Parts: sequence; C-alpha cells; structure tokens
Amino acid sequence: MSTQRIYQLLISFVILAVIAFISERSHVLASVVSVMPLNITFALWFVYTSAVGDAALSADFSRMVIFGLTPTMLFAAACWFGFRQGWPLGRVLVVSYAVWLAATGIYRGIEWWLQTAR
Repeated sequence: MSTQRIYQLLISFVILAVIAFISERSHVLASVVSVMPLNITFALWFVYTSAVGDAALSADFSRMVIFGLTPTMLFAAACWFGFRQGWPLGRVLVVSYAVWLAATGIYRGIEWWLQTAR
C-alpha cells in the first residue's frame, strides 16, 4: 500500500471521527457535515491518483456520481419516512437500503440500455 493511500485512509478516518464528535454536540451540524461532498472529494482523489491524472476517467467518474446521488437521496427520504412512522432503526435501514438498491439497479439498467442502444 502506497504512502499516499495511507494518508487518504487516515484523513477519511479522521473526518468520520470528527462527524461522530460533532453529532454529540449538534445533530443539525452533524447532518450538514455528513452530507458535505467529502466522500466525493476523497473518491475523486482516489480515482484521479490511481489513474495517474487521467482527466477523462475522472470526468466519467464524476458523471456517474451525479446519477448516483439520486438513489442516495431516495435512501435518505426512505429513512425520513421510516422514522416518521416510528419504525426501529433496523427496519428503517433494511427498507432504506432496499430502496437504494432498487433505485441503483434501475439507474444501472437504464445506463446499460442506453449504451447498448447506440
């Protein structure tokens, strides 16, 4: 494992620890920090450095991130809905991940269909 990869992983861990610390003080601030594009930044950093600066590969990855946000938003909406219904955490997560998986499958299916239709 390269030194750069170790730095990337350590920074990711520190940010998760900061989010956990912030959540004890303010749930609002923790929710804002948790949806910051930090994960996207790290993923871009990983992709860009692994591809040795290939901008085309990074652009393709960025495009896929845009479309990948829709299932994530549906996951969050399902969490909100489940908690509003008074469901326990386990049920909320199972249903929310099922929604995310279905939306991701539909998105990937549409993308595959569009690519094969060319």
